[in-house]
Amino acid sequence: MTRDAVFISYSHADSEYLSRLKVHLRPYERKSLIDLWSDTKIRTGQQWKKEIEAALGRAAVAILLVSADFLASDFVVDNELPPLLDAAKNNGVKILPVVLKPCAFSDVENISVYQAVNDPKNPLIAVSEAEREAIWVCLAKEVQNAIQDFEARAEIEKIVSEKVGTRELIGGTSCSSEPLFRPRPKALKGWTYQMQTGCGPLSVTINDDTKGPFEMFVTMGKAGGCAASQCEALGRMVTLAWRRGIQARQVTKQLLGISCHAPSGFGENKILSCSDAVAKAIQSHMMGSGTAIDVKKTAADRDACPECGGSVEAEGGCRVCRVCGYSECA
Repeated sequence: MTRDAVFISYSHADSEYLSRLKVHLRPYERKSLIDLWSDTKIRTGQQWKKEIEAALGRAAVAILLVSADFLASDFVVDNELPPLLDAAKNNGVKILPVVLKPCAFSDVENISVYQAVNDPKNPLIAVSEAEREAIWVCLAKEVQNAIQDFEARAEIEKIVSEKVGTRELIGGTSCSSEPLFRPRPKALKGWTYQMQTGCGPLSVTINDDTKGPFEMFVTMGKAGGCAASQCEALGRMVTLAWRRGIQARQVTKQLLGISCHAPSGFGENKILSCSDAVAKAIQSHMMGSGTAIDVKKTAADRDACPECGGSVEAEGGCRVCRVCGYSECA
């Protein structure tokens, strides 16, 4: 069964909170970005328990509206939470608790291990209407992101299974002579693409073997720092995907369009983030242009160190990076 639904687990004593949550999720539901399910969808004459079990089996995200009534509900504790928590452990289902009222949430170990959307010490009932609305907005965005992440993982797993999952195993050995992990040749030919991002200059090196892109190295400025380490990790994960047989276009599809706080450039050359820059470098590579995408710096570039990608601070008329020591004075 495909998991593509957002399941809301709640106590009927908290129906007013369910109604407000559904208002905030409606724009995403209208655009078919999420498939929302709560027991209010059960129609007269339907077998309610079977409907709930079917919805639980389709859940990719579970929202828990936690209160004393929720924790006291035998049906929730015995019938809804066990399959949701099992799916979170084994299938990657995202659990999003929202603490509505003062309750023993922190003492219930099987759900308190999941980060609540709001501070359990300040439940929704204790904060202002504006703060409640902001929490619902945050939750709605979390739901959309979780669904997108789940779909991305499912697509990658499908691609991998198409590669190796259809092979029958006899005596623990694949019937196919094709290796499941492409071995690295002694010599590879590659190109380096210089990209200008809002966090600084980014170098993307792509090496090919006879089957196409084989490995990637992503570097930003000097070694060290959060941005540089994340770029290195991104290169390693892309390399792992390619060596496992995932096509370059599938990798590009996952990375293209990811945005951050510091975009760079304009129009078709706009770079939304380091991930977006990597995707555009792959596109350039696959088109055989052998040239980097050249973009101009924007004012956003001034928020990041051009050497290491770290944040810069104003000090005595200068811009100083606390990570690598870079400074620039007017």
